[in-house]
Amino acid sequence: MRKIVVLSINENPIYQFTLPLVVWSWKRIGWEVMLFHNSKESGDMRFLVAKTIAKFGLLYKANIFRDIEGYRSDTIAQISRLYGACFAEEGDYLLTGDSDMMALSDYWKFDPKNITVWGHDLTGYQQMPICYIGMMAERWREVMCLTNSNVQELMKRDLEEMPDSGENGNQVNRWCTDQRLITKRINEVQFEKEFVHRGVLANGYPMGRIDRSAWNTYHPNLVDCHLPHDIHNNDETFMKVMRMLHSVFPEDDHTWFAEYREEFKKTIQ
Repeated sequence: MRKIVVLSINENPIYQFTLPLVVWSWKRIGWEVMLFHNSKESGDMRFLVAKTIAKFGLLYKANIFRDIEGYRSDTIAQISRLYGACFAEEGDYLLTGDSDMMALSDYWKFDPKNITVWGHDLTGYQQMPICYIGMMAERWREVMCLTNSNVQELMKRDLEEMPDSGENGNQVNRWCTDQRLITKRINEVQFEKEFVHRGVLANGYPMGRIDRSAWNTYHPNLVDCHLPHDIHNNDETFMKVMRMLHSVFPEDDHTWFAEYREEFKKTIQ
């Protein structure tokens, strides 16, 4: 069984920059990566980002798609992660993730017969968090009613069904369109569901997470890292992240990331 984490980006350089590091972290623990990229241009993602990812042979598959009139680029990039099964094969296991969320351990254990939702407790058992929801590709097709492989068409169908998903919708609701949609769809099906509770620290952040808003690398059981948004242009932040990498992955060589950062800075000047 192939394990695939589904990520997405648009043209925002913040998420483009962190993508190679996030993909590297998943590959390190045995997961392939499927990427959805919402691009306004006719070209592919930034050459440097693509080249860095290709260097490690990290991507299982990349899918480029265009804008949908009336919807913001970030909204359609976020929701695209729910359509990975359009391009997966029978027997693949798909897990949704974020392009700025590194995997720090092999935390994601699952029964392939079930729909598994990690961290439902982090939303007060309301929305099912996009980080992380997993199920077999064939189950994803049923849950998301993937009647064909035209992702553009399927996304438009589902966005029209969701209040406040349009570019003029309520900002908070719009940002959570993907979570609101998958919560609705999972609640509508009768398949067996497993909820893996994450646990919350006294500061309100998930157990085992190094978070950009509450940076602390001393967790007894590390799970993931929500990366800062200014790694590429803030030397202090960059050094903080490098110290984290050396601490969590002491046996790995991280010079590639430093070299990549220098190249990236040149591309956006």
